[in-house]
Amino acid sequence: VMPDAVRSLLVEEFNEAHAGEGLTLTADDIFEVEGLLDHTALYAIAGLDLPALKDPPFQPTTPPRLAEQRDIFQTIREGDVLLHHPYDSFHGSVERLIAVASEDPDVLAIKITLYRTGGEIARLLAHAAERGKQVAVLIELQARFDEEHNITWAKRFEDIGVHVAYGDAGLKT
Repeated sequence: VMPDAVRSLLVEEFNEAHAGEGLTLTADDIFEVEGLLDHTALYAIAGLDLPALKDPPFQPTTPPRLAEQRDIFQTIREGDVLLHHPYDSFHGSVERLIAVASEDPDVLAIKITLYRTGGEIARLLAHAAERGKQVAVLIELQARFDEEHNITWAKRFEDIGVHVAYGDAGLKT
């Protein structure tokens, strides 16, 4: 049960923050719910065509050390590069690394774990295999909502000579 002091503080802070906007809140406007809220109902709100109420689509950025147009392997040799996806660009980091590795004569193999398979990553790995690189992928077949897509890509990979391993059934990799 929410203490009255907390309820009063919420009302007061809301009304101060929105003074002059025509919005007011009373203690009766605050509801307590036992248990967890079902946030799936918010999808209907998010789907409304009200662009003024939405943030612009998030645009990931390339980390500064990788943004420089120089040898990505040299950058890695100079020190670790911490990536935080989806905030850091997958294109400017992982995809770039695979693209460069697939063309580099000193790279013998590319090994990677894939949860959601497809897109540019899959194309780059297929290209690397076609260029004679030993490519090995561990594919999570039970990726949420992507099982069929991952199975299709796993078969394509096997057809072009990629070594495909599958995550354990019932265990997320």
